[in-house]
Amino acid sequence: MVTQPGDCVLIESPTFYGAIQAVERLGLEPVKIDVDPGNGFCLDELEGIFKHQKVKAFWLMPNFHNPTGSTLSEGNKKAIVRLAEQYDVTLIEDDVYSELYFTADKPKPLKWWDRQDRVLLCGSLSKSLCPGYRIGWVINKRFNQPIQKQQLISTLSGSAPIQQGIAHYLTYESFDKHLRQLRKILEARQQFVVNYLEETLGGTLKISVPKGGYFIWIELPNELDAHSIYQTVAAKGVTVAFGQLFGSQQVFSNCLRLNTSFEPNDDSRWALDQLVA
Repeated sequence: MVTQPGDCVLIESPTFYGAIQAVERLGLEPVKIDVDPGNGFCLDELEGIFKHQKVKAFWLMPNFHNPTGSTLSEGNKKAIVRLAEQYDVTLIEDDVYSELYFTADKPKPLKWWDRQDRVLLCGSLSKSLCPGYRIGWVINKRFNQPIQKQQLISTLSGSAPIQQGIAHYLTYESFDKHLRQLRKILEARQQFVVNYLEETLGGTLKISVPKGGYFIWIELPNELDAHSIYQTVAAKGVTVAFGQLFGSQQVFSNCLRLNTSFEPNDDSRWALDQLVA
């Protein structure tokens, strides 16, 4: 809705592979900004890109970034929105993991600081309630009608029975109670996986441990190839996401993204054994 083929769009590096595929499918010109698992990306670098290139849109995940898990500070989030205002950039905010926080307070979205309705805030119940429902939303007044028209052309609509079922659940059940329980479960499961990896592999890898979501980003020694590890464990029925899925073949060739949401049991312990073997 906010670009035409040939337009320049900014994406994070590494980034969710769906963003890479969408940019390619739409015939857009990608520009990448490096994401640090601990701090996100550099605001000076961001302003330099906005200043020297005509960026139409920036697709980003400020909270529990996929795959690194990074979350931007409130000061940086506010600064990003102000830079987007200054350089006339539309922000596509992928905020699907924000309900899965382990801290006392939910992290704010970029939309919190949006004064010009240039942030398209995207959320979903597929991460916080049920993956199979595939129900999400976009919060933005300016592009509301065009987005609805585009959805009508592409998919007609979401499933009405599923939407009615979710509406009934949200009306008569406690979604907040569900989320509180889910956060505790996910935090405990994340800690189980991190403890296991640290105990078995010690200082041979670097683990980025986010304060929410259910992914951890692992940096292996440079001489190891994540795709080869993926192929080895896949042959045993274990699936991990190798770094090359999320960007450059060279830059992330020694990285893995691990899903930590599985219940600690004999099967998950066996799967971890295969990964570290």
